[in-house]
Amino acid sequence: MDDNDRLQHPANESKPDFESTPVDSPFLNVAATADFLGVSPSTVEKWSSNGLLENCKCHLGRRVVFLRDCLRDHRDQGKLDTTKKSNKKPRPSRAEVRKSLLKYINKLLRDSDFRKLYRERISTEQLVAMLPVTRPTVYEWSSRGLMDGCKTKVGRQLSFLVECILRLVAHDGLDTRTVPSYDPFDPNLPCETEYV
Repeated sequence: MDDNDRLQHPANESKPDFESTPVDSPFLNVAATADFLGVSPSTVEKWSSNGLLENCKCHLGRRVVFLRDCLRDHRDQGKLDTTKKSNKKPRPSRAEVRKSLLKYINKLLRDSDFRKLYRERISTEQLVAMLPVTRPTVYEWSSRGLMDGCKTKVGRQLSFLVECILRLVAHDGLDTRTVPSYDPFDPNLPCETEYV
């Protein structure tokens, strides 16, 4: 391979699939969030650590992802302008963050385009497309019991309930640093919509 071939085939083309976020995914990783907002990934990490993106942030394992619609609203409402004094508020409580995330997830579940892509039950491949994770990660979470109540197994095939998975994400139930202390089917969990 000569120098011209190396220029045409950059080394970063061989990155694993989970490094990029699918176009139709409601969740964005740090790099995709930076592209979406037109800033650098270090700026996204700084905003995240300062609490500016706290209402949009979810944990998938050790990975941090952001809800696309929440980021869009923050951007359009000027909440990401760090020069404004009104944007320098104390970090929201975890309950406020969950309430905000559930608001966006309920909105997402009512969105007809999202429902066309992700029916009530989805396969492992569709779950990998919805969440920016890999298949082995999904299988690991499943075997560790993090998705109990959200999955069914027919033969060797797993299928997942979309609404249940989104609730788990909103409540950090897929955050492998903690053990979920709730049942995703608990009727007392705030969820406004039924998935029809």
